[in-house]
Amino acid sequence: MQETLSANTEDVLSKKRGRKAVNLNYFDVREEEAVRNFLVAKTSEEKNKIYNQFLRGPLDKMISSIIRRYKLYRKDMDFTEIHTDTHSFLMTKVDKFVISRKDRSITFLLNLLLSAPENIVS
Repeated sequence: MQETLSANTEDVLSKKRGRKAVNLNYFDVREEEAVRNFLVAKTSEEKNKIYNQFLRGPLDKMISSIIRRYKLYRKDMDFTEIHTDTHSFLMTKVDKFVISRKDRSITFLLNLLLSAPENIVS
């Protein structure tokens, strides 16, 4: 009887309490590979397919989060205009990412956005 009681106590103590961790990364391994494939792609059809399938959603979410977090609002522009301008700014600069480096593309994109927010929404 003593052994079964202690085994149940160990089971209770070994269980984690609280909420389970949720992976909320919008740029993970799959998206990193998609950025690399996007940069290597030769035709615009290939790039469009990769972009629409893997990159559109994560980029939209990242841009929206950055605009809200750093309050990059302007009086003369609504949110969708700011979002569109930021998105086009990123797409013009994504070709400057060097694939051979060990850096992650999300780090490169975030540094671009945060280094010159006045260029995005000007």
